[in-house]
Amino acid sequence: MKVKVGKRVYDSQKLPIMLVMTEAEREQIAEMPPDARKYAQFPEGFGDEKAMREWMQLPEAGGKTLVT
Repeated sequence: MKVKVGKRVYDSQKLPIMLVMTEAEREQIAEMPPDARKYAQFPEGFGDEKAMREWMQLPEAGGKTLVT
């Protein structure tokens, strides 16, 4: 599992990761299509859908984030 926070990507192969989810987030994840691999939450005013999708890129997908 990898978790991206800001510009950093944390890998559970290198350090422990825990997600604390609300019941609503659990329900949203449960309703995701079987082939979906990413779930993200953004603060109000973060940007438009294009900005959000660009932020969701990982290094293996061509992004420029740091994997820790």
